[in-house]
Amino acid sequence: MLPRLRMAAAYTNTLYQTDVGFTDTRIDQTGRASAAYTDPHYSLAGSYSVTRGNENSSREIPYWTQLGDAQFGYVFTPTISGVLIGSYEYQEPDIGEPFATGIGRVGGTFALGPDGTFELQGGFSTFMTQGADTKLRPSFLLAYSQRFATFVVRADFLSGFDNRSDALDSTGVTFTRSAGIFVTNTELLFRQLTGTVGVRWTEEEFQQTSTFGGPPAPKIEHGTLMCPLAIPRPFAVHQSRVHGNHSDIDAKFGGLLRKSCAARTEIHIHAILSQASLFYLFRTLVPPKSQAC
Repeated sequence: MLPRLRMAAAYTNTLYQTDVGFTDTRIDQTGRASAAYTDPHYSLAGSYSVTRGNENSSREIPYWTQLGDAQFGYVFTPTISGVLIGSYEYQEPDIGEPFATGIGRVGGTFALGPDGTFELQGGFSTFMTQGADTKLRPSFLLAYSQRFATFVVRADFLSGFDNRSDALDSTGVTFTRSAGIFVTNTELLFRQLTGTVGVRWTEEEFQQTSTFGGPPAPKIEHGTLMCPLAIPRPFAVHQSRVHGNHSDIDAKFGGLLRKSCAARTEIHIHAILSQASLFYLFRTLVPPKSQAC
């Protein structure tokens, strides 16, 4: 396998409409740049994004968010790989104190037979608010994937601080423990449709006061049925091997069953139909050193 450098830029616009006694409409806009380098022995990837969230909302506070993340992987043997990941997210609301979340984990990926993969990562997650003490908690990821002829089954468990300001049920920062199982097709349905179906259980410990969450400290448990679909639609694809323009249309359908520590149960059915992403992709193959100019 030749070394490869891959770079991409993306813009995403998401429209949310929530029934809170009236229809509240909020818009998120995100710009993201990313790069990844791979060769037979190691890989290095990173990205940086800026988001303007909760625009046009009469209920939620608009904000700016900056997010950076990086990942380093190393292949020890054909069946064992190591990984080191880190991310830092800084959010500044129009009203209120800025805050940040960060995560750092180290772990490995292990091939189990020809079609199975086990992932194990451990580290720490942090939550920092201006003028308050920094919170530091353990963070873990355990996952198993099994590939079949036309689909992949994945089960996972993860924990850590999570900024849910851009979620459908915006709950601010929570400390989250989550487990789920999902099935994703590996062949296009109807020649142009990819999809995932699955369920996820989540326990959240609120760290902020928010519309759907907080005040801090109470815990809430909920289960989610998710069916994200994607329709890849290339446009103006160049004949060049290293240039291409693409557009993706994403449709997400799901239901949320939420049960809080106050014995309150809520059921939400939601659909996100207006999320669209445009990105420009540039790829280049880096020749081996013996062939470099």
